[in-house]
Amino acid sequence: MGAAMSWIFVPQWTNFNIGVTALQVVGLAGCLSELQGNNAGYSKFAHANVRKVPSRPGMVLLYFPALLVSMWYLRAAPAENGRAQLTAGLLSFHFAKRVVESIWLHVYSGTMDLDFVMPISTSYALTAALTAHQQLTVPSVFLQTNGSQNLAQVGIALSLIGQLGNFYHHWLLRQLRLEGQRQYCIPSGGLFGFVTMPHYFFELLSWFGLACVTQHLSSFLAFADMLSYLSGRSVATTQWYKSKFKDYPSDRLHLIPFLF
Repeated sequence: MGAAMSWIFVPQWTNFNIGVTALQVVGLAGCLSELQGNNAGYSKFAHANVRKVPSRPGMVLLYFPALLVSMWYLRAAPAENGRAQLTAGLLSFHFAKRVVESIWLHVYSGTMDLDFVMPISTSYALTAALTAHQQLTVPSVFLQTNGSQNLAQVGIALSLIGQLGNFYHHWLLRQLRLEGQRQYCIPSGGLFGFVTMPHYFFELLSWFGLACVTQHLSSFLAFADMLSYLSGRSVATTQWYKSKFKDYPSDRLHLIPFLF
């Protein structure tokens, strides 16, 4: 624990940092609503009898504000230690990729709940702003040790592997459907043979890599919040597939190959 904390910057406990950290700690319970059946209203779990938006513009709206925030921080980032530019650059790449995928890659089967789109879009934008802003508060001297620089290099590698793996499994899902086809089928290929949601696994890998680059406590807590929520969502999705397909592989795990 001591060695780990020597690589994670813990900020001064101002009212702002206390409030942010408290909210992120509460976010660690994000899996509970998914596990209890109160699923976020998109994709397979869109709710009936609520106002809807088409999935494609809805998904773009989810990510586009966060992309604008990330690009603003990239443009304004100081160059003293390089981490601010790198953090904002990785954020910009992530959200740009998600916007491009939402427009040109994904094939959608349904709609999204309108009351889901705006809160989540705001959450993504605030996460991007918080991640980029908090990295600016990490002292340069903290980032200049050999251990810190090595961790940053590991973080870059994990982030890029995560983005590539996420894209590849999104592409596999795209190959399962012809344009206009609305029926679900059992995914296959890549790590789909091991877990229901390998694209979530790789997204988490990219966010953990980003946390290693920033080395700020709030970035690791943001990753932990995402891990909690996506763990619950992956369990709910596995249960959904098993309820729809009697031949769904019984040995397929949820999220992390060989573990969960």
